[in-house]
Amino acid sequence: SSGINAEYGLRPVGMYPVKYRSIPQSIRDVFRDEGLRGIYKGIIPGFMYQFLMNTVRASVFEMCNSWGLTSDLEDEPVLWRYAAACALSGSAGAVIASPAYLAKIQTQSQASPKMAVGWQHSHPKSRWVIWNAFRGHRGKLKS
Repeated sequence: SSGINAEYGLRPVGMYPVKYRSIPQSIRDVFRDEGLRGIYKGIIPGFMYQFLMNTVRASVFEMCNSWGLTSDLEDEPVLWRYAAACALSGSAGAVIASPAYLAKIQTQSQASPKMAVGWQHSHPKSRWVIWNAFRGHRGKLKS
């Protein structure tokens, strides 16, 4: 944070270095330096994240709905109860899927040695990234 502030925050607007000027240029540079694998890096953890997030969110909301937590005694829908069920289901999905999101980001940000800047997480395969992320997440939930 302080390094970013020192590097960019203290310079006038427009005076900091710009590495990528457009999306096509960044895709071209990644393809040139890392090949087709660089373009699709993180896609498996990304799919896993989306699957976990949406499955948990839909399942928790459906359970709230089927248990009658979204309606009153006359079975009429209640707005604040729907909002609470949405908040609960979204939170549950985020907690369950956050290790997969971490794995996706670490896999996508791992650069080739030619492009690497700063600390790089080195994971041989996506499954190890996901395993380490879930293992670390479980430890954080225990403490």
